[in-house]
Amino acid sequence: MDESEDPHHVAERVLPVWERVVADMEATAEEYREAGWEALECHPGDIATITEGEGQTGLDVVLPDDEFDRIEAAYDADSHFDEVEAFRAVEQGIVFAVAALKNATTETALLVPIYYDADSSQEFLQMVSEEGELRIHLRPLDQRRILTFTQHEPAPFLPGGE
Repeated sequence: MDESEDPHHVAERVLPVWERVVADMEATAEEYREAGWEALECHPGDIATITEGEGQTGLDVVLPDDEFDRIEAAYDADSHFDEVEAFRAVEQGIVFAVAALKNATTETALLVPIYYDADSSQEFLQMVSEEGELRIHLRPLDQRRILTFTQHEPAPFLPGGE
C-alpha cells in the first residue's frame, strides 16, 4: 500500500488542518448570520469520494441525524440552492474546502466542510474533469434520504482550481 493511501498517514495529515477548516466554517456561518441569513453548519462524521454509480459520483458526506434533519427541512422548503461559494486550501496533498451552498431567495446557506486526498483520488479527479461537475451528497448514516447538490463549476473544489 502506498503511504499516501494508508488511512493512518492520511489522518495525520488531515486532523491538524481539519480543526482549522471547521473553525473557519463556523466563522463563515456567523458572518452569514450577521448579514441576516440562516446558516446551517455541517459537521461530517465521514467524507468519501464516489467514482461509480450513475448520478451517485461525487463526494459522500455523512452527517449527524439532527444536522441532516435541519438541512432536509431547509431543502424541502425551497430546494433552490443554486449558488455556491467555495473556500479551499491544499495542504500536503489534501484538498480542504468549505462549500457555502446558498439559496438567495430564502437567504439560507448550508456550510459543508469537505476534504479528500488528491494524491490517491486520481480516478475521482478524472471523473470530475470528464463530467464537468461535482456532486456533493449529504446524508444521514442510515441513508434514509440523500440530498444532492451539483456544482457545475467544480474548479474551486479541485487541487489547482480557481
